[in-house]
Amino acid sequence: MVIYARVGEQRVIPVVVENERRREKTITVELGAWHTRGGGAAPVETVSFEPKSFTLAPCAEREILIAVRIGAPERQPTPGNEPRDEAERGTRDVDGCLVATADLTLTGCDHRPIRIAIAILPRDCDAFTIGCGCGCC
Repeated sequence: MVIYARVGEQRVIPVVVENERRREKTITVELGAWHTRGGGAAPVETVSFEPKSFTLAPCAEREILIAVRIGAPERQPTPGNEPRDEAERGTRDVDGCLVATADLTLTGCDHRPIRIAIAILPRDCDAFTIGCGCGCC
């Protein structure tokens, strides 16, 4: 599952679990930590995640909502790249596409863990362009 986002956004990820069997199932849901491809900490915070356990009636479905906030990655300060003030700290961006992943595990469901990937895009990637001219160029 891939979600596209930018630094500063908050996203809601809806997931629907279906019980295709004719008997009741008790499901426990767990969301792992967010990390980058190299295993480091990712700038993604899970804001809310509900429900964490529920019972599905035969042939029923239930929605799980995961809300995440995308932050700017931590940069190691080096001479010349320190933010000058709080406003500049708030406008940081990723240098290139950064992917954060976490595994969604559904215990009680006959399914492998689901990998959720959030592709954090830089602001200059696929920006909307608005022309304000007369069309003569």
